[in-house]
Amino acid sequence: MSSQTVGGYPLAGLGERLVSAIIDTIIQAVLGFLVGFVLGLVLGSSASSISSLVAFIVAVGYYVYYWSAKDGQTPGKSMLGLRVIKTDGSPIAVGTAILRYIGYIINTVIILMGWIWIIFDAQHQGWHDKLAGTVVVKVK
Repeated sequence: MSSQTVGGYPLAGLGERLVSAIIDTIIQAVLGFLVGFVLGLVLGSSASSISSLVAFIVAVGYYVYYWSAKDGQTPGKSMLGLRVIKTDGSPIAVGTAILRYIGYIINTVIILMGWIWIIFDAQHQGWHDKLAGTVVVKVK
């Protein structure tokens, strides 16, 4: 765990970030299921062909909304007292949130290396953080 701070807040560690990600993944799964269920009722069997697109839109919308409009806190991060901010301590905007989400995709596609990078980085930044110029800090 690093004793560094950004914007007056200590950096969050891997464990806290992992737990918040698990919480957010569960929430997204429930949202995706509900949207898929409603689409299935409305569209019938043709809904299955757009389920992946819907899941992607839900995920992008979820993160971009919470990171940019809700003070950098997804529900998972909020529960653990964490926040995403720019490396200069300022809040992130929509463009930064989108760039950060693109980094999520890169992290995952390259055999999870972008996520593993958090363990070794002095500021606990994954590739998505490096790309968007963000850090995750403790606010509680």
